Amino acid sequence: MKKIVLFVLSLGVFATLGIGVFFLSEKNVAQAENIPHPLETINQKAIDARTGNQADAEELVGEIIRVAGFENVLIGFTSSSIKQPVGRAESRYRLGQSSGISERKIVRTINGLVKQFDLPAYAKTDLYEVRKL
Repeated sequence: MKKIVLFVLSLGVFATLGIGVFFLSEKNVAQAENIPHPLETINQKAIDARTGNQADAEELVGEIIRVAGFENVLIGFTSSSIKQPVGRAESRYRLGQSSGISERKIVRTINGLVKQFDLPAYAKTDLYEVRKL
């Protein structure tokens, strides 16, 4: 008789805990649904930058750096040596004042960084991979 009572009490405790966890997880999911996905903010800033406005392009660059998690690593460099030149290049491209970056330059740059930082060979890229991505 004691085993049955103990079993029923244990079952009741587990059921209560299960229901509590379920309601807490539903609350967390509801809260998480109100937070925009980081890529949504990048996409919105990219849409804004389509006009060719340099300030919008710089905001896009800053948001990409922030979402990628490089903001702390690039302290001191982000505003002057990354945001402005890349934002200016993006703005000039959008306004038709300059051509875009060629795929070959992207391949050379990435492979140069691989060599400079002595990364493994699988970090290298090629023209086909850049076109695919």
